[in-house]
Amino acid sequence: QSISPDFRHKSANYSLWIHGWSNPPWVLKELRRRAIAMSGELSFTRYVKNGEEIASERDVEFVESLKACAKRKDLYAGKSLHDEVLKKGFLEKSPYIAATLIHMYAKCGVLLKAEQVLEEMHGRDVVCWNALIAGHANHGRQQFYEALSCFERMQQEGIYPDAVTFTCILKSCGSMRAIDKGKQIHNEIVSRGLLEKNIVLGNALVDMYAKCGMLVNAWKVLNELPVRNVVSWSALIAGHAQEGQGHEAFDCFEQMQREGLSPDEFTFTSILQACGNIRMAEKGEKIHNEIVKKGFLKTNPVLGSALVDMYAKCGLISKAELVLEKLPVRTTVSWSALIAGYVEIGQYRSALNC
Repeated sequence: QSISPDFRHKSANYSLWIHGWSNPPWVLKELRRRAIAMSGELSFTRYVKNGEEIASERDVEFVESLKACAKRKDLYAGKSLHDEVLKKGFLEKSPYIAATLIHMYAKCGVLLKAEQVLEEMHGRDVVCWNALIAGHANHGRQQFYEALSCFERMQQEGIYPDAVTFTCILKSCGSMRAIDKGKQIHNEIVSRGLLEKNIVLGNALVDMYAKCGMLVNAWKVLNELPVRNVVSWSALIAGHAQEGQGHEAFDCFEQMQREGLSPDEFTFTSILQACGNIRMAEKGEKIHNEIVKKGFLKTNPVLGSALVDMYAKCGLISKAELVLEKLPVRTTVSWSALIAGYVEIGQYRSALNC
């Protein structure tokens, strides 16, 4: 076995995966570099017995390989790994591997296969259920009832939801504007004291209420959080922007900065929407300058589209054109924003020429 790195996979644009136990150190390092953090959905530290970590090197290698496949949505490589897991009989022996398999299939959009992996397990735990619930939650409105069904089945099996479970379900509630279910989940979270130690869960609650248009409730949750960060504020700003409350969105934006928090790309996208909604071109231009200074336009096409949309809605069509021309990547959304701007000011021929 070679002890020096073979980087042919890079030029071929393939994912790496493990086909044995004795891998040179560079393989695992490369897999870790490629793999993605799963927002707390899976964590090695979740599997602890008597205060000691119980992951084997074998588990870590398979998990890192599957996470790399999930990141690249490489279903072919993921299925090859699944076959090897079954051949070696590891599915029942390692909850790490099972949960990451479910996550991989969910990320690749094959939710039926993710469910099948779960169904074939005898010792299902909360992490495996979370992987499937997260998969449904991340696929938006159409998967809301499936996420909810998993949530209820998990509890029927005597498995208690944890902070990650609640975070995923709240995301689904927000997508569906299912406020009654969201409030029910909120009450359960409070009764278990989970908000006192989990900022991610607090942010999910703010986001759920904001997406449901319940901005008073979102503010209340935000004010009661022991710690709030840019994600908390961005969820509230997005909620005000969604409801056409541009001035309130700006109040949040400024208060967030007074607390020493720097806006991120999502914050800027939402505040640009607020500027466009109430035709605040001057403030929009200031935001534009901040975005350019931070270099966000080079890597974020969504933010570029939001800028085009903001200028178009403010009637500054020449500036919208200029932004579009300078974008490193132009998308259907950015072109549609410009076309809508032309239509808004009666330049129908220009709209057709786009």
